[in-house]
Amino acid sequence: MKNCPQCNMPVDGLRCSSCGYTEPGARVEPLNRSCADVTRGQRCANTASFSHSTNGSGPWLCWDHFAPNATRYKDGVKVGPPGGFQALRDQLRKAAPTKPDYELEAERAAIRNDQAP
Repeated sequence: MKNCPQCNMPVDGLRCSSCGYTEPGARVEPLNRSCADVTRGQRCANTASFSHSTNGSGPWLCWDHFAPNATRYKDGVKVGPPGGFQALRDQLRKAAPTKPDYELEAERAAIRNDQAP
């Protein structure tokens, strides 16, 4: 195994899954519908449908390896937010305090009365 000349990450094959570098003359399929993540020399077999690229160039990744989702699971088990769910709820309450919406409540009551038999 060798390292990528651009990002110096380990490369298994002719294409770097980290930065998308491809060796000159290498034949690479632009979208072969499988995840570009390579771990311990084994390419992920999941279907790829996510990419950070805005022009369709890839690299394409599956749900588990796409960066925003990759940290949500550890060893196959869901990982909660940093500080736990209660800390997240507290931050959300501080950011957007809830006020009673009397107009909305009146509309809901009217809809319930219209639907009553």
